[in-house]
Amino acid sequence: MKGALPLLAALVLSVQGQVFLIDDFEAAPFTLTGGSTTFQTYSDPSILGGFRQVRMAEQETPLENVNTTVADGLLTFNEVEPSALVMRYGSYSDANNSTALHLDLSQPYNFTIDVDSLSGPFAGSIDFYHYNSGTAGHFYDGISFNINAPGIHSFSFNEINEVGWVDASDIWGFQISIATGFGENTGTYSINNMSLTPIPEPGLYAAASAIALIFFAVIRRITSRSNRTHRSQPV
Repeated sequence: MKGALPLLAALVLSVQGQVFLIDDFEAAPFTLTGGSTTFQTYSDPSILGGFRQVRMAEQETPLENVNTTVADGLLTFNEVEPSALVMRYGSYSDANNSTALHLDLSQPYNFTIDVDSLSGPFAGSIDFYHYNSGTAGHFYDGISFNINAPGIHSFSFNEINEVGWVDASDIWGFQISIATGFGENTGTYSINNMSLTPIPEPGLYAAASAIALIFFAVIRRITSRSNRTHRSQPV
């Protein structure tokens, strides 16, 4: 029965679907200060797609003191002036097939973000990009979210499968934006990691539970028979 637990784990994973770790900020450290209209690129194989692109967008006046750092598994955005942190993964808005992620998100998924600390509430968005080479069309769709406490937060974006603006089975890339809302408020936010996590449908949960019960019932029956056989053997 040594293979019992691995088999059950494989069952659960097959029901749940694939988890995509976007970034755990353990690699490609940097410090970025001031606003910019261009993205800085930081590469590492552990990042989804192999690289992240980062810039800080200003609201009205040029940014001088706003800064973002990635170090020791933590992304910290110090928004001392009204601004927004913008990060891109894969191909976004550029129809670059060589960097496209081609993710299949056709089943319901969550955008999951693990917030280490924050000085106050902040808002954000994740926008998905798909390019249709047949029509030379750029398509976008996404969701907005709000966070007001540390911890792990998940936001469903299964609606991208219903709107029809993007092909959810072929996501080329996406853009994540974080800010207090481009107002007078400012703050400091630290993030441990970000990921895309599947949302199993209730029917799949029920099927997995039923199979697991049958699985363990069979194991108990085999074990019980084995024990009876050992007890019946003459000494």
